[in-house]
Amino acid sequence: MDDERGSNVYFTTMFDLFGLPKDFPGYRDAMAVTNPQQRATALEDATCQDIGDDRLLPYIQVHEFEALVLVDPQELLIQYCEDEVGVRRLEEMAKADEFAASPELINSKEAPSKRIKQEIPHLQEKSGRPDRHSSDRLAEAPRQMSTFPCVDKQA
Repeated sequence: MDDERGSNVYFTTMFDLFGLPKDFPGYRDAMAVTNPQQRATALEDATCQDIGDDRLLPYIQVHEFEALVLVDPQELLIQYCEDEVGVRRLEEMAKADEFAASPELINSKEAPSKRIKQEIPHLQEKSGRPDRHSSDRLAEAPRQMSTFPCVDKQA
């Protein structure tokens, strides 16, 4: 952050609320807050105080990133066209009344990642992520990322 000093330069975070280490800024006090949204806000505020840079806009995700994927499961077909039936089942689940208020409520019964993997069996084998334990491979990530085979088939 020190290298970027422009007035129009901002930084953000995306942390998983339930995956934070116990030494995270404000963690102890925030764990006393029962409402997850309010807990995330308290942690974001503590992060701002700890970092002390007005350009930081912290964000703490209350539930798994996969809950956001379930906002529009149809988008999964771009990469996983062979799993159309599973995508349709995910769409039906995401449209259920209990989830309509917020995509994060999808986490209420079973983790969204588990639901997605259950319906999209090819998810793991197609992952284009580099090995997170090998920083040397990060430079290769753009070449390792998979293409969009379903879009290519339609062209």
